[in-house]
Amino acid sequence: MFIDAGKISRYYGAAEGRAVIGVDGFVDEVWQVIEYRTGKDEFKLYDKMKRFGERIVRSGDGGIGNEIVRKRRGFGGFTANTGNATAALGVDTTMLCMYGKERADPVFDVFAGKCEIITVGDPALSNILEFDDGKIMLPYINETLGLNWASLEAAVGEGRLGGLFLGADIIAIGYWTGMPAFDEIIANVCRLLRGGGDAVRDDTVCGSASDYVAGRGSAGYGEGGDAACIEITGERRAARMFFDFADTTKRDKAALAKTFEIIGGLNGVIPMSLSLNEHEAADVFAHLGEEFKMDAAHTLERVETIRRRIGIDEVIIHTPYFAAAASAQEGSAAAPQKHCESPVRTTGAGDTFNGGYISACLRAPSAVNAPAARQGPAQRGDIDRRNDYVSLNLAERLAAANCASGLFVANGSAPDRAAVAEEAALRFKMNK
Repeated sequence: MFIDAGKISRYYGAAEGRAVIGVDGFVDEVWQVIEYRTGKDEFKLYDKMKRFGERIVRSGDGGIGNEIVRKRRGFGGFTANTGNATAALGVDTTMLCMYGKERADPVFDVFAGKCEIITVGDPALSNILEFDDGKIMLPYINETLGLNWASLEAAVGEGRLGGLFLGADIIAIGYWTGMPAFDEIIANVCRLLRGGGDAVRDDTVCGSASDYVAGRGSAGYGEGGDAACIEITGERRAARMFFDFADTTKRDKAALAKTFEIIGGLNGVIPMSLSLNEHEAADVFAHLGEEFKMDAAHTLERVETIRRRIGIDEVIIHTPYFAAAASAQEGSAAAPQKHCESPVRTTGAGDTFNGGYISACLRAPSAVNAPAARQGPAQRGDIDRRNDYVSLNLAERLAAANCASGLFVANGSAPDRAAVAEEAALRFKMNK
């Protein structure tokens, strides 16, 4: 699939849209591990996670004691990291988040004026040991474990929630692994997108709940005949729901299978995209009877099978070396990633990829964006003559997301539109 760097640049010159991103909040305490000291202010760090792991293994049944030094204290989690990227890339971003019940923690003050902030609870805490080649994350997620649809209703109100979701172009939800009520929340978001109705609760969410929400049935799901049936009105903009599950090994495979059944059933309400890093992809592939290899061609051959097995519109896989995806409308595509040998920051790189991908899923006026449609079969990246808009094709969306995450890792901050467009031009200059 063709990657047109010039088109990516023109797209980012005019793309417009809204994203609602939630529902979590983390305060990240990021540390580096000291191997040994040579003086009061001089020390050698463990720069590679593997070396630190070998140190742990060598300790056998005993203990180890290694000093740590603070690298930074900052925001973290799906909502903050992904929303930080979308906002930097010019997406009108609403964060439905857990940044503080009474007052947001000061680490989130950076978003004031950049995003709409709707906080529904206190943040979780994550202690992170960061190395050049990876990180060890030790989250305490007691706050997010208690999140459910009832708590969202209580904090925000169902009418306002419906307005938020209806008014967004992209709805992004994460992380599944730390959100026991994920299925309930997704089912209710889809219910609101269809105009309202009785709420779906956690003890009633099963595969058949998808039929109820999608309008294929009614018995047994909701609060009962006497429950208030809230009708949500307004023009629907929502065109896609996007998920990041995070580390799928943290929950049992029965829960994963149930969630796949739920989102597969609800894909008819709104097209759904699932984003996986290489570790998550290996676990999901194995769960579905496939083998994952860190090889673009191998992944490209098998990602469509995974997408069809889950039953959703898109499955996206991102790694330090490539990204690949399968789409029900566009087939499969891949884009190379420029591997960073000396990263400035790795924590949040995957979420920045997600934010880059979301930013590439919008539309731009075709009069600004493209001089003419390319010859050949129509695809999503061609001009929609009826609405006079143009969008990026699957390979171009992956390329833009790779540029965003690559710049983040290399520079330590989320890039803006101009930086992504410039990076795309450098990487794909032969494809202008």
